[in-house]
Amino acid sequence: MDLQSLGWDDSFTEAFRPYEQDGLVPARAAVEHRTEYVVYTEQGELRAQIAGRLRHADEHPAVGDWVAVAARPGEDRATIVAVLPRRSAFVRKAVLAETKPQVVAANVDVVFVVCGLDAN
Repeated sequence: MDLQSLGWDDSFTEAFRPYEQDGLVPARAAVEHRTEYVVYTEQGELRAQIAGRLRHADEHPAVGDWVAVAARPGEDRATIVAVLPRRSAFVRKAVLAETKPQVVAANVDVVFVVCGLDAN
């Protein structure tokens, strides 16, 4: 899978440099489940969980985030170690929270808002 086709560019390359030295690989979060993510890497699709220290952070990866993952060649599992800085975020008020924002999607360039024409 080609990272450029997923939106990777020079700014993400620069942000990823510190993680490259640790043997981590870049990935894009494609699907978020409660405790697991599906990420896309150059090697293909992987199932990933966030590292312990990220579990206790205020904000977890969101769909669209570029992340640094620890992945062994030939395995379909990975661990998300870090989240690269976001360019943009589609945010809503978190459920049951008074003022806490929740990121629905990150690094989105275009959003289409679609409404039905029926008045029911």
